[in-house]
Amino acid sequence: MVGRWNAIDRLSEYHFDTNPYCYVINNPLLYIDPFVLDTLKANEIKPKDWHNFKAKEDVIALNEVSISSNSSNSNSSDNSGLYLAYVALGANRIEEKMFNKNSWYSLRSMRSYSQKFHGNQYEWTKGISKNVSKTMKWAGRGIGAYNFYNINDAYVNQTLQYNGTPMSTESMMIEQSSNLFSTFRGVAGAGWGIGWEIGRGIGGNADYRRNVRPVLQDFLGIERDEYNQRDLRMQEIINNIK
Repeated sequence: MVGRWNAIDRLSEYHFDTNPYCYVINNPLLYIDPFVLDTLKANEIKPKDWHNFKAKEDVIALNEVSISSNSSNSNSSDNSGLYLAYVALGANRIEEKMFNKNSWYSLRSMRSYSQKFHGNQYEWTKGISKNVSKTMKWAGRGIGAYNFYNINDAYVNQTLQYNGTPMSTESMMIEQSSNLFSTFRGVAGAGWGIGWEIGRGIGGNADYRRNVRPVLQDFLGIERDEYNQRDLRMQEIINNIK
């Protein structure tokens, strides 16, 4: 059995020792090319490989490569985490403003008083301010508990993250540590949470991951974990097909 393309293989530059018209290195009994991208050993293909090839030998990894009928660039992301971070920051700010070790804020007169002032017949709202502060404190804790549950659920169910890969144990521990800090470190922690979510949004942007992140990795001497030269070439081919 002999396999031939009716045109030059689009990835023939990776097989200089083989005729560019050959299909799967002229050995279709041993190899397969299911997506017209590159050669795979037929006897090594597993069900999961049809969704995510592994970069072994002469195989092109398809991480981060997606085919969609929508020609627009996919940069959409879920901003619920960022919104919750802003809510947590607001709750922490109110908690700190309403009642702290140095002062408390009167909702009646709309001004702050020293903790030495306990109120009089005209200003009796110190207890209310303290209760409002406690409510905001537990609202922030509730958001932290909600985030803890979501992170753990994503790890257990191996939900795909913004970069298209399941959450690893290391990623889960980092996420939970960040959530712990943002939950229990007051306003500073809430600010950290906002920065974390903004960074997640930037990291999930397709243009950033394709054009900026690889450059930064090269500059820092870090091995690219996605968008190597073959991935970029393959994405270019797919974009031309659309």
